[in-house]
Amino acid sequence: MKIYLKTLYPEHPKVAAIYHNLGAAYAVKGEYDKALGYHEESLAIKLKRLGTEHSKVGNTYFNMGAAYRSKGDKAKAMAYLLKAKAIYLKKLGPQHPNTKDVQKWIDLTNNLTGDTIRAGRTLTIPRRWCCTAPVPAPGLPPVPGPVPVPVTGSVSVTGRDTDSDS
Repeated sequence: MKIYLKTLYPEHPKVAAIYHNLGAAYAVKGEYDKALGYHEESLAIKLKRLGTEHSKVGNTYFNMGAAYRSKGDKAKAMAYLLKAKAIYLKKLGPQHPNTKDVQKWIDLTNNLTGDTIRAGRTLTIPRRWCCTAPVPAPGLPPVPGPVPVPVTGSVSVTGRDTDSDS
């Protein structure tokens, strides 16, 4: 990060992507306040550089909503998830995987009665999460090649793991 900040200007899109991915990493670790701080940094840059309706802004809103959901703050989670959904619908369309994912999260948040999934259950993890997130993200729709993983302890829910549109 220090190298990017020295060689690029502080509001460069790569700096925003690094903040976004740091936020995702802290969310996976369960450090939601740190995650939200990095996502706020990313969001500020993206809003200034990309505008309010860019899909990458939606990705950050998505992760912020997921972090708030994991903290048990349903109201803030819904606010950010609905912002992400509005952007995805407008920019990516209703059939895009991001739009479908955020709708799943909205549904999960609407049914929020607790912020963990109990031990003893087996989750199906989309393959895209297997290489980057040591903690599975429950509730996301499976993609080809899902991996069943037994849950040995409680797991918290996290959002999009990278700042990509796919």
